[in-house]
Amino acid sequence: MARTAVPPALAANPRLAEITRREEERVAKVVADHAAWLAEQSFGAIDPHTGEPRRVRPTDIIAQRREWASNGMPGEETTDTIGKLWAFGLLDNGEFAADLLRDAGRRYAASYWRRFGPVCARSGAYAEMTGRSSGGPPAIVIPDAELDALAEQRFRDRDDALRAAGRMVKKEIDLVCVDGQGDNDPTWLLDLMNGYPRETREARLILAAAEAQVPTLTGEARRKAIRRYDDARRALAQKQREARIDRLPHSEVHRIVTGLVELARIDRREGLHRPKRTRKPEEGD
Repeated sequence: MARTAVPPALAANPRLAEITRREEERVAKVVADHAAWLAEQSFGAIDPHTGEPRRVRPTDIIAQRREWASNGMPGEETTDTIGKLWAFGLLDNGEFAADLLRDAGRRYAASYWRRFGPVCARSGAYAEMTGRSSGGPPAIVIPDAELDALAEQRFRDRDDALRAAGRMVKKEIDLVCVDGQGDNDPTWLLDLMNGYPRETREARLILAAAEAQVPTLTGEARRKAIRRYDDARRALAQKQREARIDRLPHSEVHRIVTGLVELARIDRREGLHRPKRTRKPEEGD
């Protein structure tokens, strides 16, 4: 692993130079261990003919669960609660694109755990937090009072903005961003992801019965069975839409979006929003 360039101020201080060297060695070991773990996960069976490991594809059940949790969106973006809210279209608003709100929530969570991780009972899960929502190997940790002060200010700006938006706004954002790491989803979100099983039970039974009847018929009877199946599928979709309107806590969702908009405004002021170009840059741009 190539050594990270050490600033002259650190190079002149033997103690800090030694800290840097040890940190580089620690990070190199973490990266190597992570690569070894990934290699083990990629190969889960032995070829009976060659004795070599072979790749194993996820089972149908795992693939279905991933698709269920991502709502057809990229699976790597739906491993946390804020990502699922984005995937199911709950972050739409008139000021920012939904993915900018999603990332604003993740940046707030990263700044929160950088600030409170060392004094929190949950800090073990965030010991290697780098501020990147997608994870990855840890960054080199070098004492830097100026960067620490900047990180503290960035957290304070976001925390103050949420508090100014209202106590309940701050609470909702903390629930879905700070505490929402994929295993702590609110019940109403799980109901939405499951298609409101209680509210749509009868429609699901009708659909299952219609689907089971199609393979047993031929000719005109089969065509009628297919039409009944299509009608049952549309009826289920309609029930799910009605349940979403009736059961979704719209006030909570509104508070979440309100808080994320405040965070996204800070991201924009900090220059973190880079609009996509719609044309090639020309001379003078």
